[in-house]
Amino acid sequence: MACATDFYPPSREALEKAAELFPNADFQLIHAYHVPFEGWQKAEYVRKDIEKAERKAFNEFLEEIDPETRKRVTTHLAYGSPGGALRKDIRESEADLLVLGTHGESALRHATIGSTANELLRSLPIDTLVVTDNE
Repeated sequence: MACATDFYPPSREALEKAAELFPNADFQLIHAYHVPFEGWQKAEYVRKDIEKAERKAFNEFLEEIDPETRKRVTTHLAYGSPGGALRKDIRESEADLLVLGTHGESALRHATIGSTANELLRSLPIDTLVVTDNE
């Protein structure tokens, strides 16, 4: 199974819920990142610094996951958009289910900013389990 993360609690909750629902499944945990304002920040050291920070955040995120679930997780830090990174990983791993956590947002926020989860639901060719934020 593929599982996307943005390092926020809903994505951790989604992974743990999926691990509970599918006790024999292994998970490919995927996080995509990019260099902000990449058009102006083209130096290689900038990308490496961003990657180092993202890797640190990924490791901190993993520390918060239940140890039994963590044993079933393989991580992938991918450069690029969430859709592109997930599309590539799903194709390469032949995952048959994508797990997404969603923050749940107001109609105004959704209309003005959009939702990564909604975009992924529309664009990825895979069955998807969406776990909503319990707050």
